[in-house]
Amino acid sequence: MKISQKYSHLNGEEYLIVHHNKLYKEIKEVIKSIDANKYKTKISKEKTKTGIKALRIEYNRVLGYYIQVGKNYQNLVPDYYVFKSELTSGKRYITSELKEYEAKILNAKDQINQT
Repeated sequence: MKISQKYSHLNGEEYLIVHHNKLYKEIKEVIKSIDANKYKTKISKEKTKTGIKALRIEYNRVLGYYIQVGKNYQNLVPDYYVFKSELTSGKRYITSELKEYEAKILNAKDQINQT
């Protein structure tokens, strides 16, 4: 019974608040920033701003987060997109904003794994 109480969700959260308050606040901020509605809105705004209909934001372990643009829309890619890699169906790009977002997420994951 003591083990289940010690590692239950609420007791775990209380432990973080008491012993690692700063870390807890940072994790909560990252979780808030990973909101599905914000993500959908961001993609929608990016598509509207650039005029690129075949635009996706994705993640893989090798490249991290990136923006994938279809081959037919390469002429619409803005200057602030930095080329990352090429596919047969299009190209992958990064932006400074996307890199900051990735750093926040990966930093929070590392901190969670260390505690």
